[in-house]
Amino acid sequence: SKTMAAGVELREDEGPTPGGRVRLTHSSGAAVELTRFGAHIVSWTAAAPGRPHPPIERLWMSSLSALDGTAPIRGGIPIAWPQFADVGPLPLHGFARELQWALV
Repeated sequence: SKTMAAGVELREDEGPTPGGRVRLTHSSGAAVELTRFGAHIVSWTAAAPGRPHPPIERLWMSSLSALDGTAPIRGGIPIAWPQFADVGPLPLHGFARELQWALV
């Protein structure tokens, strides 16, 4: 893991998706996790300081999601670019969500 900014830790792992996943965790307990396949946000937990329970997952992910790179991920927060839905000549929501992304 690496420290990116004050109180922010970056961790990379192989995860179940092609290219792995990247997780950013703030010292408050808030965290976000995204895949390199499609740069898709698959988890977001808000901090719960002073509360007796752990941070709560805020995103919905379909149990039908193919996380092996054979299809775009269902749920979470996708990148829909350069078009949204099927209003253009490209695949549904464009091609960006089916590419491998690199952390720069």
